[in-house]
Amino acid sequence: MRSLYLVGAGMVLGALVSLLAVWAPMVLQQASEAGVSISVPALMAASGISTVESELKHISLLEAQVEQLKVEIAMEQAARGANTAATAATAPSPVDVLKHDNTVTIDLFKLLGLTSFYAGVAWDPVGCMPPYKVVWPNITDEESKLAVGRLAAEMRAALAEIKGVDAESINILKPFAEAFGDEFESEASLPTDPTFKRWRARILTVMLPYMPRGPDRAMIMHDYCDNLKGKVFQPSDMGTPATRCDPPWSDDEVIELWGFYSLPYDSIYAMAQQFVAIGTCSSQTRNKRPSYGDWLRMERIFNDEWHTFAVDNPHHDAALVLFDVLYEKLAVFTKQYWLGVIMMQNPFDMYSIQDIIFTVRPDVVIETGTANGGSALLWASVMHLSDMDTSKVVTLDVTAPSWQQGEASWGGHARNDPTQHSLWKKHVTFIQGDTLEHETIKRIKDITGSKTVMVLLDSHHTEDHVSKEMEVYCPMVTAGSYCIVEDTKLSRWSSTGPLESVKKYIAKHPEFEMDRSRELLYTQHAMGFLKRK
Repeated sequence: MRSLYLVGAGMVLGALVSLLAVWAPMVLQQASEAGVSISVPALMAASGISTVESELKHISLLEAQVEQLKVEIAMEQAARGANTAATAATAPSPVDVLKHDNTVTIDLFKLLGLTSFYAGVAWDPVGCMPPYKVVWPNITDEESKLAVGRLAAEMRAALAEIKGVDAESINILKPFAEAFGDEFESEASLPTDPTFKRWRARILTVMLPYMPRGPDRAMIMHDYCDNLKGKVFQPSDMGTPATRCDPPWSDDEVIELWGFYSLPYDSIYAMAQQFVAIGTCSSQTRNKRPSYGDWLRMERIFNDEWHTFAVDNPHHDAALVLFDVLYEKLAVFTKQYWLGVIMMQNPFDMYSIQDIIFTVRPDVVIETGTANGGSALLWASVMHLSDMDTSKVVTLDVTAPSWQQGEASWGGHARNDPTQHSLWKKHVTFIQGDTLEHETIKRIKDITGSKTVMVLLDSHHTEDHVSKEMEVYCPMVTAGSYCIVEDTKLSRWSSTGPLESVKKYIAKHPEFEMDRSRELLYTQHAMGFLKRK
C-alpha cells in the first residue's frame, strides 16, 4: 500500500511539472495574439503562484521529493523481494488459497482432549476388572507392590521391544510422550505415531496374566483358555506361567475380544499401580480404528448413513454432532438445575417436551429413568403452570432419587431434595423397580387405565433394553400423544443403540411416525419423537 502511494504521488507531481511547462507558453501566445495583455505574475497568481522565481523553486523542491520517493520505493521492493524468495517454497498457491479460504479446521485431538480422544466421551467399556482388594480382601501391601512391580517390568520390556530400544532407557515414571526423552514435541503427536499405536494394541495383552475376574479368584480369561478353567489363584500367582493362556493370544485376538486399554498414554508405573489399586476397564475397538477420535472423524461425520439431525446441509449436521460431543465431554448436563435440582435434559429438548405436555395435556406422563429427579420436577412444574391440576408424572427407577446437601455424583452436585417440593408431592408418583419387571408394568397399567398417556423412555440405553421398553410402554400412548425415546445421540458417537431400536420399532408399528418438527435444531433425541397417529 505504501509503495502504491509513493508511486502515485510521484506520477502526480511529474505530471504537474510537465503541464506547467507546456500550458504556460501556450496561454501567453494566445493572449498576445488576441490583444489581451496578461502578465506572467498575473498568470502565476491565477494559478496560486506568486512569482516565476518562487514557482521554479517550488518545482525544484517537488522534483527532489520525487527522487527521494523513487529511492524509498526501490528499497521497499528489494526488501519485499527478499521476503518473497524466502517464503516461496511454503506459500500456498492462489488456487489453494481460494480453495481453502472458507474452511474452518477443528482439531479433534484438541477438541476432545487426550483422554476422550482415546476412550471416548461417555462411559462405554467392553469389560472391567475389579481392584485386587475386591478379589483378595486380605491382600497385603507387600503383595500389591510385588504385583505392581512385576507388571511394570513386563510392560517396560514389551515397550522396549516395540520401540527397538534397551528397556533401561525407558523412564517408567514418565508418560509415553516423555518416556524416551525429547522425541515428541507434544501429546498431540501421539495419534500419528506408529510406535504408540502398536503400544496401545499391546497393553492389554501384557495385562491379561495379571487380570483376575472377580471374587471367585478365577482369571478373566477363564472361559477362553482351557488351561485356566476350574482354577483359582492368589496374588503371588499373577503374571507367572500359571496364569497365562496356553497357547498365548495375539494382540489382534485380544483386541477383538476386549478392545483397547483406555488410557495408553500414562506412564508405565501409573498404569500398573492403578491396575492393581482401582482395577481397569477396556474401551471399544470401534471398527478397529486406533482411537475414538479417528473413528468419530472417519465414520460418524460427513457420513450419509449417520446424518441424524433434522437439517439438509451436511455441514450443519457436522457442526451439530461436534457440539453434541463437546456438550457430553464437558458434562454440561451436571450444571443444569431446575428449582435447585439437577435437570439433565438439554435446554432444546426441555423446551420441546414442555410444549408437547402443554399441547397434548396428558393425564399421565410415564418416565423411565428418574435419576436425580430434576426432569420429573420440571414436568410437574409445566403441569402446574398449564392448570393441569389432576395430571401426574409417574417416574420409575431401580433406585430412589437420594439427596444430601452438596453430594457429588455422576449427575452433578445436589442442592435440593426434589421429593420435598410441593409440586413433586402434588404431581409426581415415584415407583421403585425394574422397568421391565411384571409387577412394575402392572402398577403402571393400573394407573393409566383409559387416561391420556405420554411416555418418556430414559433409563438403560442399550439397544436390547430400549427395544423391550418400547414394546411395553409405547403401546400405552394414546392417539395424538408421544412416545419419546431419549438419548438416541448415543448411537451416533457411542456403541449403545437407542436409535437402532427406534428404526426397528417404527418399521413394525405404522401407528407411529417420527415427528421431526419437535427437534429444535440441536437435540439429543434425534428421530426419537414418535407421535401416535
